[in-house]
This record gives sequence, structure tokens and C-alpha cells, in this order.
Amino acid sequence: MNYQTEKLSLSFKTNYADGAKRSEENYSILGATQNYSRSVRKDMWKELTPNLNLSYKLNKNSEIGMEYIYAHQKAGMDIVNETRNVDTNLSVENLLTKTFHREKTPTHTLSAYYDLKLDSLGKKLSFAGNFLKIILIQTLTFQH
Repeated sequence: MNYQTEKLSLSFKTNYADGAKRSEENYSILGATQNYSRSVRKDMWKELTPNLNLSYKLNKNSEIGMEYIYAHQKAGMDIVNETRNVDTNLSVENLLTKTFHREKTPTHTLSAYYDLKLDSLGKKLSFAGNFLKIILIQTLTFQH
């Protein structure tokens, strides 16, 4: 969405992503003892990122502006592992482990600038500043 006048320019846009992938790992270790393992992992992510841009022409030679981006990211991982151990006496031990991991990462980015045209050849003097704040919230749960 855009709005523009002779001096003011304002735009708003947003992005959204929602995805997942699955992977499986199997291995066997054979020797005096034996170990068989199977892990199934699902990775998930969602992200919503609105973005606001604003610029204002103070006069024909100077302009100020800012951009604000908020990224709300959620990621997760579910892992189920089944392991079977067989020792030298042929005694069998079966293990089942479930792992759940969740993470939220809200991120704030603010950028501001001031541009001053110095001549008609396109030279300009620019001042810019940036602020970034990242908050990491994690949840990790094990079950067997």
C-alpha cells in the first residue's frame, strides 16, 4: 500500500511465510554389541514481517525518512528417536525419546536518515542511524 504527495511518501507492506520439512535418519552400528537407531524430525517455521516506510521532503535539497520493520518469527522442531541396543549377552534395551523445541524471535528494526543535496551534480551528504532489538524466547521439552 502506497501513499504519496509532493512532499510526503508513505508505504506499508507485509510478508508472510509458513513452511515445514521432514527428515529421517537411520543407522546401525554392528560389532560385539549392536545399536539400531531411527530419528524422524519435523522442522516448522512461520514468519510475519510488516514494514513501514516514511519520507518527507523538507525543501528541494533535503529529505528525512525512516523505516520500521517488525519480524515475528516462530520456529519449531519435533524429533522422535527410537533406539534399540543389543549387548553381548543378547539382552535388548529399547529407548524412545521425544523432543519438542519451540522458539519465538520478535525483532524490531528502526532506521532513520537525513539527506542533503550539495550540488546539481547529484552529490549529497547523508546521515543515517539504525536500531535493532532481538528477543529470543525458547522452549525445549524432552520426554521418554
